[in-house]
Amino acid sequence: MSIDNLLRISTSGAGTAINKTITITDEAILDLSFDVADGQTDEEHIIAVDVSEAKSVYIVSDQAIAMEWNDGAGTQGDMSLLAGEPVVWWSTQVTDGGNTLNPLGATDITSTFWTNASGSTANINFQVVSDASP
Repeated sequence: MSIDNLLRISTSGAGTAINKTITITDEAILDLSFDVADGQTDEEHIIAVDVSEAKSVYIVSDQAIAMEWNDGAGTQGDMSLLAGEPVVWWSTQVTDGGNTLNPLGATDITSTFWTNASGSTANINFQVVSDASP
């Protein structure tokens, strides 16, 4: 079954308003929502991602929070999420030097670890569209 996932990007304010929709079509979607309480360190959430098959990534938290994957030390990957500012990537996204690299890196993910020192419970949305055929 084919899935269409729409990423909408827009700008407004000074200058010309721009609205763009990118359609990511593939076969599988990992769509998770969960909370991480304030004061948690390396709270594990089992999230499996075959990063070589990922077509789009969307991760957002309503609080500043740290994410590591495959171990709680961040040796295989980590990122800091700013409150309300999503991490968005799609496989055909291009920069001057070529395709933009997947923010989840090149190593498959088997588990994630979340640290929240924001002062409030963090509400997280984690979504990956991928090719399920391999």
